[in-house]
Amino acid sequence: MTKTQNRLIEMLTENTGVHFLDSGMSNGRHWQQNQGHTLSEWQNRPSALLDTDYGTSVTLDVFGFLSDRLRLSEQAEQVQAQFSEFIDENNYSLWDCSAMEEFAQLVHEPSTLERTPEIVNTYNFENLLSQVLQFVEFEINGVQFVLLQIHGGADVRGGYTAPQVFEVLSEYWIYQSTEALISCADCGWYATLNGPDFYDPDGLQVETKFYELKACPECQSYKLTAEAPEAY
Repeated sequence: MTKTQNRLIEMLTENTGVHFLDSGMSNGRHWQQNQGHTLSEWQNRPSALLDTDYGTSVTLDVFGFLSDRLRLSEQAEQVQAQFSEFIDENNYSLWDCSAMEEFAQLVHEPSTLERTPEIVNTYNFENLLSQVLQFVEFEINGVQFVLLQIHGGADVRGGYTAPQVFEVLSEYWIYQSTEALISCADCGWYATLNGPDFYDPDGLQVETKFYELKACPECQSYKLTAEAPEAY
């Protein structure tokens, strides 16, 4: 197991609390459902799941998605220490997302990442991830970092992990959260889902609406599968 995988598993199993008014019931919160998995189970989770029961949908496994696109590097650990000092010196709450944003803007040295660091919550835009992420991106000495929280609760307004700094391996990492590869096990047909659009191998938009897809457009087989996109 890599350091990155280990830290992500710690975040995905972190107790982010319960509340009798949330919709998690006794054990329905993400952090509770993630308990008890072996390393082999984490590493062998499908990168994506295709569901055709109530309109076709795809879910990207957040553990695999982040493992392929982030790294807990030595530099990231150094920036994490800086963030901890910043929180202590200013007497901020570790879970205050405005403190995350303030820190990112303080240390940001724009090179390729020119936009001002701002908090992003994936609940606010269409994506395929299995859990909500909250984060702020910034750059130091030409290296891109993300200060990341994973939502482990039921109510999206709370229940986030402690923030963790990771090095970003691709500046477009979060944009891939809208992408998936759909393929047929029988004839080899495949197409790429990108947001609301669905494209065949030639880059032409597939006439069938993705949410209406029940069988392979080529051979009518129901053996359709989904995979996460290769990280770039």
